[in-house]
Amino acid sequence: MSFHAVIPAGGVGSRLWPLSTPEHPKFLIDLLGRGSTLLQDTVARLKRSTSNIYVMTGERYVDAVHVQCPDVHVYEEPYARGTMPAIALAAFAALEKDSEAIIGSFASDHFIERDDVFDAVVADAVACARHDYLVTIGIEASLPSTAYGYIEYGDEVKVEGVSKVYTVASFKEKPSAQVAQEYLNQGNYFWNAGIFIVKAKKLLDDLRNFDRATYEGVKSYFFAQSADEKKQASDAWKSMEETVIDITLAEPLASKDQLCVVPASMGWSDIGDYASLHDISSCSIHSSNGSVPKKVIDINSSNTLVYTQTKPVVLVGVNNLSVVETDEAFVVISHEHAQEVKKVAHHLPLEKENHA
Repeated sequence: MSFHAVIPAGGVGSRLWPLSTPEHPKFLIDLLGRGSTLLQDTVARLKRSTSNIYVMTGERYVDAVHVQCPDVHVYEEPYARGTMPAIALAAFAALEKDSEAIIGSFASDHFIERDDVFDAVVADAVACARHDYLVTIGIEASLPSTAYGYIEYGDEVKVEGVSKVYTVASFKEKPSAQVAQEYLNQGNYFWNAGIFIVKAKKLLDDLRNFDRATYEGVKSYFFAQSADEKKQASDAWKSMEETVIDITLAEPLASKDQLCVVPASMGWSDIGDYASLHDISSCSIHSSNGSVPKKVIDINSSNTLVYTQTKPVVLVGVNNLSVVETDEAFVVISHEHAQEVKKVAHHLPLEKENHA
């Protein structure tokens, strides 16, 4: 019963524009100035648990993934249709190697400070999955964040060798500040890290039951042999609805008491915006190659993050800001409104076209 890790890698990370763009997405760049990309960090982390690692990505990123991670299995998705088809594709691949394989889905672009805790929690989740649970990992909430979804947990489940595991009562979308504080006060909510671990066969059986169209579409694509079959399977994939594992499998399995959550406190962040990037950055000023540039002058500023490539940046008495200078744009972001950068990322290309 071997463990296989799948990494869906296709998100643009538009809340981190202009550092993250469709051409150079968040997971393929050295965002933290450590000499490695977020995808490389994820692969290195998972290698301690398994040698069976699959990266599922789009055509435009396949070559870059091969270069950055030459010793993993790379599968090309013909079209982006959410996490569910990507994970199902990896499940078919895992079952070809081991009929009892357990697979785990992990984001390509998250940060984890405590790798030792991560390793232990993954081992606990795999132990739970052996008992036919779909397992998720819940991050113990340290503040009332409005940037994350939440997992409401229920009764404790007894699994041999695992100290803490609970049933899942419900999933909650990103809340308002007031609701997030209520979740924190109630004490039975975790942040949703989007990590899921399950037997590959169970995942595909459940997918066939809950979403037959996605199951058949992925199956046809995986087993296609001839050029005609591959063309037909690719067209069928294109017609599939976008689906995510949280909604397609996790929510219905929670109602059947087949979903459980293992809690973790491992210094996790999805690095979902500039505010969270600032929180985990060891240095407040970065250049494009990760070194501290000489052309930044800071006078009495605090909680401010700077990324610069060419232009001098002068900070005088500013607080809680990120300043980002790239070839595409010069952007100043208030951390209080960091989530709203996504709204702006779509406008500049239109402006360029209009002035061409």
